[in-house]
Amino acid sequence: MKKYVERLSKLAWLISLPLFLIGLLYAYVTLPEPIRLFWNRKNELDYYIARSVFFYTSISVFIVFNIFWIIVRSIFTKQRLLNLLFVELHKRHFIAWTYSFNFLVNISGLIYPLYVSYLHRPNLSSTNPFLVIFYFFVTLIVIWLIRLIQMSLKSFLALKKHG
Repeated sequence: MKKYVERLSKLAWLISLPLFLIGLLYAYVTLPEPIRLFWNRKNELDYYIARSVFFYTSISVFIVFNIFWIIVRSIFTKQRLLNLLFVELHKRHFIAWTYSFNFLVNISGLIYPLYVSYLHRPNLSSTNPFLVIFYFFVTLIVIWLIRLIQMSLKSFLALKKHG
């Protein structure tokens, strides 16, 4: 694998960090107090939370998720025990995969606060522009997970072959 793919994946992930924060701050500013999260079939409010709770919960999930993947990448690159899991060639693939998967989840996580902000607009249209985006990101995440399984199987077969 070319080193530029890993660098490009890392760059995309680094760009997604401030994008998420900017999007979350934008959503926070546009949201009313309190935020309606669930409506019933009669379009009556079922559940609401404070705007600050929404903001801090979103930022906490974002931070925990990104720290988790940073730890996974650092363990994977530094631990010799993990050489049993992946052949050296496949390590670079896995690292690039983690950066790109992290980027994908950060950007899809950005969509949620923007969607909640959209739902609180006074003049909502009957069409939902976020519906296609939700399905698109779910499809991409499934594709990325299939790629992880494929890389794991290739690595396992290579280990089995080299004994």
